[in-house]
Amino acid sequence: MVRATRNSSRSPRQGDSPTPTLAGHRADDPIINPLRADLKGLPTLLVQAATGDERLADAQELVERATTHGVDVRLEVYPVDAHVFHIFWSFLPLASKAFRAAGDFVREHRQNTQEPASSRRGDTA
Repeated sequence: MVRATRNSSRSPRQGDSPTPTLAGHRADDPIINPLRADLKGLPTLLVQAATGDERLADAQELVERATTHGVDVRLEVYPVDAHVFHIFWSFLPLASKAFRAAGDFVREHRQNTQEPASSRRGDTA
């Protein structure tokens, strides 16, 4: 996994050339940027964003792109003014609600994709 970090004033979205923080990849390289990637075959996605998040448009574009590629996707937008608002779970009720919704989403979709217990144990009958 390539991890992008910001250590300059240049935004990764501008991405004209490879940078050390992107392990030699351009910011518009599909391996770095899901808004440029082929999303076909991905499992169901949950995208959570905040109304005041400067990346809200990116979240909406990701949902649109995933839908175009045939991926089942759910967008949840919370009335919060922060990016990665989930980190405020201990005192922001909407952050706790988002975490619970994400957990419910995972349980729901994990349950829908699991094999029957008999086939996991190797039972034949």
